[in-house]
This record gives sequence, structure tokens and C-alpha cells, in this order.
Amino acid sequence: PEWPAARRKSLAMSEAAQNTLVENMIRYMSNTFNRNHFEEANRAAAELILLDRRSLEYLVFIVGDQRNSVGLRDMAVGCLVHIGSPSVPGLIQSFESPRYQARRLSARALGRIGDKRAVAPLARLLRDDDNFVVRTEAASALGSFKGDEVARALSEAVRTEEEPTVLEAAAASLGAGGRPQSVGPLLERLEREEREGTSVGIRRALRKALARITSLPASSDRGAFQ
Repeated sequence: PEWPAARRKSLAMSEAAQNTLVENMIRYMSNTFNRNHFEEANRAAAELILLDRRSLEYLVFIVGDQRNSVGLRDMAVGCLVHIGSPSVPGLIQSFESPRYQARRLSARALGRIGDKRAVAPLARLLRDDDNFVVRTEAASALGSFKGDEVARALSEAVRTEEEPTVLEAAAASLGAGGRPQSVGPLLERLEREEREGTSVGIRRALRKALARITSLPASSDRGAFQ
């Protein structure tokens, strides 16, 4: 019951005292999560969301630290998503991490936050990252945004991507955008896939995206989609 007053007192003190407060909350969240005391870990996470900008650097560090479990890093991502737009610069900076899980989780968080500053970095990640898991997450995250830059990045991935999971995610995001201009790239890739007789999953994803845009059945002839 005394905690809100203790928090206010710490926040009224020096920057060092504020940092100590955040560090203790981070440590408490980590320790309780690792001991499977999830209710207590969630309480600490809620405090970190309240402390917002003071906790950003620590939370971004958790996301990028491979020594932490995926579950704990997911919890940190959840905190950053709740904090929202102030988290965006730190998450974008995480794209420079050599750890693919940090890049993947940061892409997921940026998609959930929906801040337009993330579009160009996510497009670069989709185009350039050497890990297909990261590219898949970037493609899915871009589906949360609208606009020509998003459509161009996803269309290019549909045209050129060879990794099935990335291609399927890009097609799904392109279909979610509902843009008639996206029909061309999707049809072009569908024709190639049906001609070469490759993955059924890819063909299904492309047809599903076309169906979402055109409101036609996914089994329609290619000419009908056009």
C-alpha cells in the first residue's frame, strides 16, 4: 500500500535515485519471471510502463540481451509497446544488433506500436537482413502500416524473395493493405509459382492475398483477379 508514495519520493530525488528505482524494477521483473512468479513479474512490468521514458533504455537492453529467455524478452517488448512512440528510436536502433532475436522482437514491437517512423527501417530490414526469421517479422510488421512506401517494399519482396515464410508474410501484408495496385506483383509471382510447380503454401498465400484485395474467391482464374 505504501508503494505509490515510495515511487513518488524516488522520482522526486536525483537522476541517480530514479535510475536505481528502474534498475530494481528491472531486476525484480527478471528474477520473478525466471522463478515462474508471473503475477509479480507482471506487476513489475506495469511499474516499468508507468516509469516510461526512464525505463526505455533498460527495456531495449533486455530485448537485445541473448542471455535472457525469449519469454522475458517478450515481456520487455510488451512494456515497450505499451509505452508506445517514445520506444520507437530505441527499437529502431536495435536493428543494428548482431543478435537476430533482438532484430526480430524489435520489428514485432514496431509493428504493434504503429508509428510511421518505423516504416523505412522495417523496409530496409525486409530487403537487407540476412536472417529469414527477421525478414519474416519485418514483412508481417509492415502489414500494420499503409502508404506507397509500404506497398513498394512488400511488392518488391513478393517479386524477389525466395524464402517461403518471408514471401508468405509479405503476400499476407500486401493483401491486408487492400490496394488494387498490389494485384500486379501478386499475380506476377503467382503465375511464376504455378508455372514452376513450387510450394503449395506460397500459391495459397498469394491467392489468399488476391482474394482479400479483389473480394473474389481464392480459387478464381488468374485472369479474373486481373
